[in-house]
Amino acid sequence: GVSGLEPYTIQNWVKRGFLSAPQRKRYNLNQLCRILNINMLKSCLPMEKICGLLSYVNGDLDNITDDLIRDTDLYFIFVNIAARIGKAANPDQRDAIIREYLSHYEEPVPGARERVAKVLAIMLTAWASAQLQSLAEHMIEEIM
Repeated sequence: GVSGLEPYTIQNWVKRGFLSAPQRKRYNLNQLCRILNINMLKSCLPMEKICGLLSYVNGDLDNITDDLIRDTDLYFIFVNIAARIGKAANPDQRDAIIREYLSHYEEPVPGARERVAKVLAIMLTAWASAQLQSLAEHMIEEIM
């Protein structure tokens, strides 16, 4: 599939409540973005931490009615910021860009913008960590 994951992995995530069940065996764009968010983070964070992080902004992970931000929006904001800052961005630059991307975000509840900003900062830091780890492993292979 698009995510590069085995179907049984995604089915397991549904069974564990990390993702809502597909409709007629098809996942919608929001569900795909949840899958991509989890997949991107799983190389550097344990599943329990990833689910805790996503629950911080989206409450019950298999219920979209309590979401502070749609998974599609979270994913596309993340991808855009990651493309802008790369893997070596300093925290101040990262936080300024997050604030810029969330400047038009309409809070469904007070404090939602701050929660989403924290989650994005963690996602970007975890992603950068995974990128740097991969680079270090490649560098080691070159000298061995």
